[in-house]
Amino acid sequence: MVFYVQLKQKIEKAFDDYLTEIFKVDGQKSLYFYWNLDFFENEYNLNFKFFSLSQIEREQINDLGRDYFGDGDLVFEVNTNTQRYNLHIKNINQLFTGEEKSGQVVKYDFIREFVFWDILRKNSDNNKNFLRLEKKQRGNFIYTYIEYLKTQNVSLLNPFFIDYFPLVKTESGKKLIGKIKELEKKGYDNNRLIKKINELYILKKEAKKIHFVFSTVGGEEKEELRQLLDLMGRKEAGKFYRGQACASWKLNASITREPKYLDHEAEMYYEILSIKPDAFLNDRSVYERLITMQHFGMPTRLLDITRNPLVAIFFACNNQQEMEKDGVVFTFSPHKNEFLNFEDDRLNRLSELYSNPIGNSKSNGTEDFLEKVWFIKGVAKNARISNQSGDFIFVGKGGDISRKLHDLPSFYIVIDAPTKKVLLEQLDSLNIHGGSVYPDLGHISNYIGQKYKRNSEPLIDLVDQEVESSNSNKSLEDYFQELLKNPPEISEEKRRQYEEQFNNIIRKNPPQKPTNNINMDEFWSEGVLNQVDKFANDENLNASLLKSIIEDYLFTGKVPLRDNVDRAMHQKLRLKERYKIDELINKIVHFVDELKKNFL
Repeated sequence: MVFYVQLKQKIEKAFDDYLTEIFKVDGQKSLYFYWNLDFFENEYNLNFKFFSLSQIEREQINDLGRDYFGDGDLVFEVNTNTQRYNLHIKNINQLFTGEEKSGQVVKYDFIREFVFWDILRKNSDNNKNFLRLEKKQRGNFIYTYIEYLKTQNVSLLNPFFIDYFPLVKTESGKKLIGKIKELEKKGYDNNRLIKKINELYILKKEAKKIHFVFSTVGGEEKEELRQLLDLMGRKEAGKFYRGQACASWKLNASITREPKYLDHEAEMYYEILSIKPDAFLNDRSVYERLITMQHFGMPTRLLDITRNPLVAIFFACNNQQEMEKDGVVFTFSPHKNEFLNFEDDRLNRLSELYSNPIGNSKSNGTEDFLEKVWFIKGVAKNARISNQSGDFIFVGKGGDISRKLHDLPSFYIVIDAPTKKVLLEQLDSLNIHGGSVYPDLGHISNYIGQKYKRNSEPLIDLVDQEVESSNSNKSLEDYFQELLKNPPEISEEKRRQYEEQFNNIIRKNPPQKPTNNINMDEFWSEGVLNQVDKFANDENLNASLLKSIIEDYLFTGKVPLRDNVDRAMHQKLRLKERYKIDELINKIVHFVDELKKNFL
């Protein structure tokens, strides 16, 4: 008979195979410096995909599920009267022995999703429908396993990546942890940051070049900009920088991000020349034409870099669509032989990109110029390039260009998403903003409008004043609930700050003992598990997180926290809809009270 210890080995192997497939260190498409457990959902659109099964498919799966665990009463089955996702393992308690029985409830989701996937996988050769379903189900298993890992302090084993947290033994890391502990004593909650640090994994080979900049909640001195500039100012970092709004975007020229662009590179080049010849009258070379095309948004082989570290930080933080994602600043320290003057004769060979096939000739017996990566001095053809202190990286056509670009940065500095707003405010005070970096009238007008829009939040200012002057939990809750039910123009960062303030006050008075004398191992019977699964399915909730919420409520007797319920929801609510969380909390409380009444 199969026991959890054997199943666990198979599960870990399957997950490690998935990681290895995603992070192909010797591949071209999937090379990352770091990741965390949210990475898969953000970058690979990993989520739980519901799909239905025909009656025949359910019967086939149930036949296979009877024998999956070997002899005994332990059986996997799909409920034949409901949708596909109502999976069930009969007598699952028999899977666990000894100490493994502890915490078995939170493992139920990923175990049954794995078993379902394993059955489909093992029988997909003889069943085309199983092959189709197996690909979807693999994602469901991975998703539920990652959701489980988020609740655990688990170190994942992967040959290419290592935990970030042990590296916090560095001086800057020690200072950060010390600051968090200090702020905890003052009542500030930095659990989000601690959780993120614990979930970070970094590329082992590149560990020395990866740096992180975090913001703490409640810190009086804003040291983020100084810390960033200290990193960027190190001799080994170099003197050239590039900021990108999303840290998972790899270094890539715009024309290489879309295969169809590459197929029609020459046609695109000549088409814009023929449509808008006046724009290129002052260009003396192909290189200058490419700069002009880059300025107007045409896909080219040029990658913008800057000599001004503040400009790079601005680009890493300013994209409003990516404010919830980490930003990144690359630093470069090119060898003098890799940096070309804009009048270098070798730049004349750029014309070959749009005429002769590449690879037919070599330059003085050395590697072809067009198959390499070069740093090129910019030409201040317009105010934008001048204001941005702009130079360029030329991205050639060689087969190993992706690897060369990956190895190019000296430092890879990740800016934690909540830190972006703080940095933008500090940059603004130094006259680095949309109006100065983009000196055209349209961008200047937009900057001025946004600036005054940000400063006109009377309701938020009122709540700030009331929160500061109030010491009672009720007053804070009243104002917080009013803010959410009648929201003005409010940023996600501002909303998160209020939630953290509210939850921090609640957590100052944790219960000292359980309010109900309930044996949780006895409470989680097969019948209760089925009812919880059905409730989670009906309300579109993550069943594992719902179980944690139920246990907290049974233990404390206090209404579930709104952010915990929000986290359990598969479908995230917009700010104006967040009042619906209160309705869901009432449903959960009523549901658990009924379960408790039947149990007692």
